[in-house]
Amino acid sequence: MGITANETMALAKRRGADEVQEQTNSKAPALAEGGAIKYIKEPGVVGFVNVTSGGNGSGGFVSDGRTLPTGESSDVTQLSYNARYLYNRLLLPRGGLEQLSRREGVRMALVQLKKSAGQAVRQRARAFFGGSLGSPAATVTASSTTFTTADPSGFRNGDKIECRESDGTLRQIVQITNVAVASGTGNSTVTFTPANSVQWETSDVLYIRGQYSNGITSVTDVHAAASLYGHSQTADDWSGNLDSSTSTLSETAIRDLFDVCIVRSGEEPDCLVMHPQTCSTYMELFHTDMRFTSGGKNDYYGFKPTFDGKPIHRDPNFQKSNVLLHNEEDVKIHEFRPFGPASDGDAKKSGMAAAQLSPTSFAWDIQMHQSIQTAVQCRNSSALMTGITNS
Repeated sequence: MGITANETMALAKRRGADEVQEQTNSKAPALAEGGAIKYIKEPGVVGFVNVTSGGNGSGGFVSDGRTLPTGESSDVTQLSYNARYLYNRLLLPRGGLEQLSRREGVRMALVQLKKSAGQAVRQRARAFFGGSLGSPAATVTASSTTFTTADPSGFRNGDKIECRESDGTLRQIVQITNVAVASGTGNSTVTFTPANSVQWETSDVLYIRGQYSNGITSVTDVHAAASLYGHSQTADDWSGNLDSSTSTLSETAIRDLFDVCIVRSGEEPDCLVMHPQTCSTYMELFHTDMRFTSGGKNDYYGFKPTFDGKPIHRDPNFQKSNVLLHNEEDVKIHEFRPFGPASDGDAKKSGMAAAQLSPTSFAWDIQMHQSIQTAVQCRNSSALMTGITNS
């Protein structure tokens, strides 16, 4: 006898979080355990942060025997953020699961679960780091089924994406069917379906489906000269550090931005995050200073790259044109609910009734989601460099 629906759901429930962790380690290393991004794991649907305004006016030196200053308290503003839902759905063929051996049924279910978890991991990382998938490298005329992009790292076969105008107006939702990655510095070609109904411009922006209106706060949002959580960037020093004018990656440019974080917040960023190709460009700056151990002259990329002793995390989901100087304690991901199957509230441990019969296919339908949002305690202790062209 094959694997049953309840056993399939129990397997998804038990293995869902583990698969996400395994996929994170391989597909989004900066978000893995021990990586650049830390997590807050608290249930609920709303998170809160406290922002203080200025210093305490009663602090200072006093003369012996003189009147003490009047006591004061810090002005605290409490802000809130709402959970966002990263959703996925599995259709597992009923006939195959019922007729195959139990071992083969488990293997089939785990393969599907791994694919679902991998997609969720990539989309979460891309949404947190990038804010978008970039823009078409050239105009895409109507009735086309391909477009070109300078950065193909955010696109995967099977994913659905949105094309939006620069003002956010939705043009079309399409599904990727192939990604032909160019070698060297050329543009890559992405094939999609159905054909575009209207022309796409180079000013249009591409997003993971649902991210534009329902996605999490990205590091682009954190460092933008704009309000966050409904609180003005001009109040309480609630603004990030953004360098959008530097086009050439250099140690001097990174150090200048690093020093801005120290001057504004009194703290150093804990680490840096770069796309692997950007990190390679950074390491090439010091190629002549490299020293090799015996037998390792062609393996200097095997060394862990650092900046002033701060680790540099390489993540393929990060945009090639950006560099993030990150403070681990001030910008985190709040995980309200780990990625896993939804349940209909059945109290029995074995009652995973969210595995439903599909109304359109001879399959079991399993809905899975994760509840997350970016939690920001301070905006000026980290920084973002954008617009790098030599990566």
